[in-house]
Amino acid sequence: MIFNNLISKLSTNLLLAVIGVLPSGDKDA
Repeated sequence: MIFNNLISKLSTNLLLAVIGVLPSGDKDA
């Protein structure tokens, strides 16, 4: 399903963004 793919993509991007922000704290998504 397209929604499943979209949610998966968004979740991955969000996870990567959080992981990228936590250590530095200067990168806002």
